Formats: sequence, C-alpha cells, structure tokens
Amino acid sequence: MKYLRLASLIFIIIIAFVSCNESSTQPIDLVEPPEPIDEGEFIIITHGEVTESQKNSIRDSLITNSARIMSHLTVAAMNVITVEVWAASNSSSFYNAMQNRIGQIYPGATGFTPSLNEMFMLYSSTTPTECVHEYAHLVSLKLNPTISNNPRWLWEAVAQYESRMYSHPSTWNQANLEFPGFSAVDQYNSVLPYRWGYFISACIIENWGNDKFVELIKHNGDINNVLKITPFEFGNMVEIYVRSMISIL
Repeated sequence: MKYLRLASLIFIIIIAFVSCNESSTQPIDLVEPPEPIDEGEFIIITHGEVTESQKNSIRDSLITNSARIMSHLTVAAMNVITVEVWAASNSSSFYNAMQNRIGQIYPGATGFTPSLNEMFMLYSSTTPTECVHEYAHLVSLKLNPTISNNPRWLWEAVAQYESRMYSHPSTWNQANLEFPGFSAVDQYNSVLPYRWGYFISACIIENWGNDKFVELIKHNGDINNVLKITPFEFGNMVEIYVRSMISIL
C-alpha cells in the first residue's frame, strides 16, 4: 500500500509538470497585427477593410509593370517591396503614418515612399495605377539614391511617365498650354509637376533617346550638361511637344 501511494504521487507530479509545460508554450495574442500577403517581389499589408479584390488589383498592377520599369530605367534588381495599404475609412491612420515616417503631412496625398523598400498607400479606385507611380520612384532611387525631389520636376516626371499618368492636353485650357518654367514645375503642393511630368519625360525620350533620359536621372536633371541646351530652350521644346499632341487629333 505504501508503494502504491508513492507511485500515485509520482504520477500526479508528472501529469502536473506536463500540463504546465504545454500551457507555457501557447502564444498570447493581445492585438491582431495586419496580415501580410507575400507576393514574392511584393509584400502587401492592409489596414482596415481592404477587400481581396482590391489587394489583387494592386498586386497585379505592380507585377505587370515592375519588369518593364526596371528595364527602361536600366536597373537590374530590386529588393522585395513592402506595400502597406490603408482603407479609405482609415485615412487618419494613413496620415499619422505619414507624419511619423517622413515628418510632415501632405493633405490630399494618397501615396508616398517612406524608405527605399516601402510604399504606403491610401486606397481609392486609382490606387493600382498610383502604386506603379510609387514603384517608379523606388526604381529611380535605385538608379540614383539622391534623386528624391532633387529636382522635384524630374522626380515626378519619371514616375508620371513610367505609370502612364497624364491628362491629355486636349482637355487643358489655353493658359495651361504655356510651359510655366522649371522653377514653377519644381514646387510642392502644386499640380504642375503632375500635369507636365509625363510630357517632360516623353519629350526627352523622343528627342534624345532613353540613354539620355537615364543619364539625366543619374545627374539630377542637369539639362545644360546632359541635353546640351538651356532649361529655357528645353521648356520651349516641351511646350511645342504638348501643343503638337493637340494638332494631330
């Protein structure tokens, strides 16, 4: 009987140890983090009610255009890019992230690149195209790490061209057809870098070729030394190029 009681006690101790040991390995999830979706070249993280269809449209747009942009800008390889997307109803969180990551809020902005391997987006119907715009920024940074808004007119011109984002000049009023000068196109909180950006890039590529376009990016928009004309002369060429698009309609 003495040995039976001793064996029972040992059995109880063993069961208690196994039970405690198993429970200590269970994770405690106090806050559920956003679920990352690994797409190979891109990791998509969503905040709020971003639907599966919306995530797929972003993924497809990036995957469809990434190789083309890299080839055009002569960039051989890119790191995996993390794409964080906020639902429209979470706009305050998006702008808080903007403040925290880049130290400033740009009202109305729907996308930005806080690092060399990230883009943050506020979802709308145009986000799949805007993601391509932001990706072009990241590829141009791989080509020239000092190109970010330096100069701004070229920074946006590259992204507008590579994402094919523009409004056709036939929809512009007459005053807008006059090139405003590079100091004006270089401004923040202005529509001008976006209105003229695509056409600045297209004019360079059609008149000097892609090699000069890439060289201009590498040399931070040094028009005088790369294109061998003055900024004023080049601005006139861009205006003529834009007006020619109306005349051929």
